[in-house]
Amino acid sequence: MTLESEALLARWYGRHGGELIRLAVATAVPVGGFTGWRQAMPVTQWSVTKGSTDS
Repeated sequence: MTLESEALLARWYGRHGGELIRLAVATAVPVGGFTGWRQAMPVTQWSVTKGSTDS
């Protein structure tokens, strides 16, 4: 997620509420003779339900 899209999402979340979830995934990769974790970019999900009183 870019900083710009995250700022936009934060504004929508601030106005409409809902639930924000950030998922992070890492894969095991070789680090010398060992194994370490390499992070992928996190995914942010916004979930909101429009009510009948929303305008």
